[in-house]
Amino acid sequence: MPRQRMKAADRKHQILRVAQRLFAGRGYSMTTTAAIAAGAGVTEPILYRHFASKKVLFLELLDAISDQMIAQLKALAGQKADPVEQIKLIITSYPQVSEKFNEPFAMIDRALAAMGGPRSKANRQLPDVRPLLAHHYQAYETLMADIVHRGQKQGQLRMDIDARVAAWFLIHAALGWRLSHNLAPEVFARRYFVPQSAQLLLDGLMKR
Repeated sequence: MPRQRMKAADRKHQILRVAQRLFAGRGYSMTTTAAIAAGAGVTEPILYRHFASKKVLFLELLDAISDQMIAQLKALAGQKADPVEQIKLIITSYPQVSEKFNEPFAMIDRALAAMGGPRSKANRQLPDVRPLLAHHYQAYETLMADIVHRGQKQGQLRMDIDARVAAWFLIHAALGWRLSHNLAPEVFARRYFVPQSAQLLLDGLMKR
């Protein structure tokens, strides 16, 4: 019996899944379309039927990852009605979210790192992902700033801080945790690390 042909949508999803793993592990410049095609069990011509280029594949994957991350944070925020509790839950859940989505986060980490400094010969092959990454983090800003703004309106959070500044304060904390976590500092393993970190962040936002 001949093997059943995979549907186009399923094949595209398979290619994206393999590409995400390779981009997260190797980075963009070290990942070839040949490697992606081989990992997905297709030929390069088949890959190019779904994606016009490696750049198109990379950017579409980043866009999908962004949607997943925002949806995850919105789901967390939806578990609580109180803005302060929403922020606290997002902060304390971040290590688990980061672990669950380690591969997508690793891909974004590499994309961010590749943007640093002037474009050199080593990274000039990387597509300019600034607009997409900016959209990704602006979505975080919008979500967190909305929560902060509601907390301000309810008299819980400081009014002298721009809600967008507060949102980026929280985003920076998440980025810092992600980068420093890779160093495996011993204190990160202590039970009180996450709740105390959350309290420190909230203390800076809470109205006195």
